[in-house]
Amino acid sequence: MAVHVTEDAKYIYVYNIHYKMFVRHMVKLYGPNILDEVELFGHIKTRWFKHRAILQFHKFFAPEVYYLFETLANKFKKRNYIKIAEQLINNTWLRCVNNEVPPIDYSKLSDLKWELKPYQKGFIENYFTSKTKLNLRGAILAFEQGLGKTFTALATAKVIDNKQVFIVCPKSVIDVWRKEINSVFKSTYKIAYVGEDPESTDYDYVLCNYERVDKASGYLLDRNVTMIIDESHNVRYMDTKRAGDLFDLRNAKHINDIMALSGTPVKALASELVPILGLLDPLFDKEAMRTFSKIYKKYRQLAYDILQYRLRIMMDRKLKVDVVDLPEKHIANLWVKIKNSDKYLTDTIVNDMRVYMEHVFNETVKNSKRYEKQFDDVIDYCAKYNVLTSKEARFMKKMIRNYDIKNVDNINRFNFIYNTCYNWLTTHNKEYRNILRQSKISITSAIMKALGEAMGQVYTKRKIQAINDMVSENIDVIIKLIEKAEKKTIIWSSFKKVISKTSELLNTKGIKHVVVTGDTQDSDEVLKQFRLYDDINVLIASQKKLSTGVTLIEANQAIFLDLPYRDADFQQAVDRIHRIGQDTDVYIWKLLLETRKPNIITHANDIMQWSAQMSSIVMGSKQSPIEPEED
Repeated sequence: MAVHVTEDAKYIYVYNIHYKMFVRHMVKLYGPNILDEVELFGHIKTRWFKHRAILQFHKFFAPEVYYLFETLANKFKKRNYIKIAEQLINNTWLRCVNNEVPPIDYSKLSDLKWELKPYQKGFIENYFTSKTKLNLRGAILAFEQGLGKTFTALATAKVIDNKQVFIVCPKSVIDVWRKEINSVFKSTYKIAYVGEDPESTDYDYVLCNYERVDKASGYLLDRNVTMIIDESHNVRYMDTKRAGDLFDLRNAKHINDIMALSGTPVKALASELVPILGLLDPLFDKEAMRTFSKIYKKYRQLAYDILQYRLRIMMDRKLKVDVVDLPEKHIANLWVKIKNSDKYLTDTIVNDMRVYMEHVFNETVKNSKRYEKQFDDVIDYCAKYNVLTSKEARFMKKMIRNYDIKNVDNINRFNFIYNTCYNWLTTHNKEYRNILRQSKISITSAIMKALGEAMGQVYTKRKIQAINDMVSENIDVIIKLIEKAEKKTIIWSSFKKVISKTSELLNTKGIKHVVVTGDTQDSDEVLKQFRLYDDINVLIASQKKLSTGVTLIEANQAIFLDLPYRDADFQQAVDRIHRIGQDTDVYIWKLLLETRKPNIITHANDIMQWSAQMSSIVMGSKQSPIEPEED
């Protein structure tokens, strides 16, 4: 019986595959238990004759299965594998990959005051390629900061030519978008800000900060709306109100044109792209997300490859070095020493946190033994009815007594088994389900509470103290850097106490400066002073307040008194000065504490470097979604 491939609304089926041979070849290529590990095939039904089987998998994973069978065909030269690969292309939605992208009508851009640069036109082409070849709702505009994402997105929306443009962005850049709309077009358009202007569907452009998306429905048409999600890396967790509101609005208003804008689409983890991928890809539904989550936990490289394949089509990534001639950017560590630095060593702080956590934990979980007994009873009940194995039961009991939040693999396994038990108990024993939930919450929340208090009372306080000591004992070093700079200097910090201390020290040294924090009422006026007044050479600013949507090319030097944990946040801050319009080499200094052993300051730098590495892996490219092991 010949193999053949079909699809329905949700799944693709491969009929009459020789199951034993398929498994043997898969194991030979990828190792034992590959089918269990990958979780790609949600259903395998074996026929009673000739060892034939039906493979069923979600349509979202069609590219991965295609490359899988192409690899099997090339490796083992079996005609059936060749047929399956051919039919996947011809008989499923994958056939759209061969579609011709329709001509783009650039005449719709006649209302623009300025012409698009070639790389900006390239995104428009990429947008329509994504919609045509992957049946997506749109694309990711991932230009590095300073390359005109806002202008490019507005131009693309013009070419799409829907009746309305809905722009979601952080509250801090609402005015940036309003000014851009008013400045780049020859015509005047009706602009509304959700929550401040009256509801109406008569607006051309609707601006909305993330917190008001659930109130935007009354401003939008039911169709013919283009959605622009600015700083889309802020939507990186599915279980948040932010993501939920965007999905609800997209579905309610049938929004089928979406642009996600971010200079840093991934801050560290591949999972951060899941919400945006779900918004853009109609096939990436909740079931596909669950399967992807299982793959990500068990077979991480495949998860990276799944994302990389789609990103190559749906994301337009441009770096400044590729498209514009910018001055050099120099990043260097500024190592300093201080007295009594031992109290800032990582080992010292970890020990102090452990002592603090034990005290808090003991106070919080006096009844933990009772909850542990209840948890054990429910786990034994589930094992009795074969919901989980005896090995899994032992693991769960051990974990609940030693819930190590640093062991991500164990936590993921614990949560997976817990959810399996919880879902089964929902239909078989609701009383035990509630006991399971309550016992887990009572124990793990105590741990999280203890850790949270330790982070605040020990780790964060110690870190602020360390930075202030570094600045206080090395203020002359910082001032020398300020005086040597060709232009002005920005001093970055995440902590108000550090900003206040640094400002105080600069005042004592007679260094005129301005300060912007989250408490600054009129930051635009402060920045105006910094830009215009020659005697103000220093801006001390909160990274969170000014890391996006602000151009500060009057400065060519930045000093980071402390570092963010995500390299993407670091790059965002750096790009305030290293962007189009900068005419001088840029110098970036990272203030680091020199000690004989790792310390709390270098620890943050290590985490930031790790996040940069992980982001690079996710944003990289592979030839095929599943890479076989070398012979």
